[in-house]
Amino acid sequence: MKVTEMERVTAVLESQLSLNELRVLCFDLGIPFETLQGDTKKAKISSLVALFNEPPRTLNQLVESCSKLHPELDWSGEPVRTKLADLRFLSQRMKYCFNKNEFRDLCLELGIDYEDLAGPDNAKNRELLVFLTKKRRVDELRQLCSRLRPNYDWYSEDTFKEPYPLENLAAFKQELYDSFDEEKIRQFCQKLDVDYKRLPFWEQGGGARELVLYLARRNRLEELVSLCHEQRPGIPWHDLLSPQDGPATAVGMPKSVDLERTRQKLAQLNENSLRTLCLHLGIHYEDVTGNDKRYEIIEFMRRRDRLADLVEAVENLPDDV
Repeated sequence: MKVTEMERVTAVLESQLSLNELRVLCFDLGIPFETLQGDTKKAKISSLVALFNEPPRTLNQLVESCSKLHPELDWSGEPVRTKLADLRFLSQRMKYCFNKNEFRDLCLELGIDYEDLAGPDNAKNRELLVFLTKKRRVDELRQLCSRLRPNYDWYSEDTFKEPYPLENLAAFKQELYDSFDEEKIRQFCQKLDVDYKRLPFWEQGGGARELVLYLARRNRLEELVSLCHEQRPGIPWHDLLSPQDGPATAVGMPKSVDLERTRQKLAQLNENSLRTLCLHLGIHYEDVTGNDKRYEIIEFMRRRDRLADLVEAVENLPDDV
């Protein structure tokens, strides 16, 4: 056989076989895997091909054995070239839509051991795509992703754009954490048909953060926004998730003179008046911690970038409050 044929067979083996499959092939061929030269898959395949290029073995025998190992693959043609650039959109969607544990489950449904994928955790996504491309199973992956995350388009070739900027997700998570206790998060989970105890870090009180990420991966955050709005209508939940273009209006910083006038008016309010003010703002009086409620209300609204709302609410309080 010509050297070019050796190169072709070598390239086909490299594109089609994983390291574990190479071990199985060697076992079927009666060749100790450990006797192959080199430390990498590529080097060991080159060593194996070289063995079958010497009489009495032939490269045809090697290809026939490969065909028995994977009869569903075409071993007679050119090697499959993995075009990750063409699958970048799929990789981006997968990274956004599946966390580590969910990705493990996805691999399991595909009959692939997560630990068999080469590289660290952040490289497993790429390795899965490489593996499935070689096996011509990418459509199977798309179908599975479509079933698990039906609210996303898994067939579009367009570059994937995350629905919500990371800074907006962070702001929404913080507001959710500040506004609701863990028991309320449990109730939200029940209404949203989410298993609270399957959320990572729920035992450490991290249910709010994980619920946001869980729903974002499934493109279901609007459902949570609706629930939050029912409970705290005064908080701009939709605005928290929307990129702010240009200067803020209702959610923003008031002029210093307006804020000072607000401080003076707050100083004149009694507890009942402060409770009424909180009601107008859509916040719970008990959520405002600290000894000086007047000061704490200002800081509470400042942390949420809602000082303008506070100024407006104080200005509009009835005279008899």
